[in-house]
Amino acid sequence: MGAQRTFDYDDVADGSVVPANLGVDPSLTITALSEFIMAQRPAK
Repeated sequence: MGAQRTFDYDDVADGSVVPANLGVDPSLTITALSEFIMAQRPAK
């Protein structure tokens, strides 16, 4: 996975990584995906 960059911030992971509408309240899914993506990044 490549690094995500938004404005001047590196390593951004948010709801935009979800490819489809998940339903009423996708906050737990977005949180889990963000944690997974950041866990794949090497430590600085």
